[in-house]
Amino acid sequence: MKNYEKKSFFTSIFLFFVPLVLFSSIVLYMYHEDKIKDIEQNILYQMRDYTFDFKGDKFSLDVIENDNSKELFKLYPCSEGLCAYFKAASSGLYLLKVIYAQEKFDKIYHEFFIKTLKISIIIFFLFCFYQ
Repeated sequence: MKNYEKKSFFTSIFLFFVPLVLFSSIVLYMYHEDKIKDIEQNILYQMRDYTFDFKGDKFSLDVIENDNSKELFKLYPCSEGLCAYFKAASSGLYLLKVIYAQEKFDKIYHEFFIKTLKISIIIFFLFCFYQ
């Protein structure tokens, strides 16, 4: 390969693939953050529905005193996993603490991450071979 061919080849790689990987990474990061928010929002709505009938074993439940330091209907990380606080129907003195186990969230996150990784690798190779 001649010197000008090498220079042209590396210039093409630098001008095409580096920005492509950079922009793809940014889009992938934004998708990741958005999807995690969607997963957490879905869990929060399932927690709210759980407080109406307490059916199923997807969540665990605790009753704590209302100290007005916790915002209602918001997910918080806690030692057990993800927690949300809801008003108890009978009294304003207590809150229902609905807990989603960390192991369950990790499993959902791992499945999402592997799926996203597979798709991004396939798309990257398609871009590489298309050029």
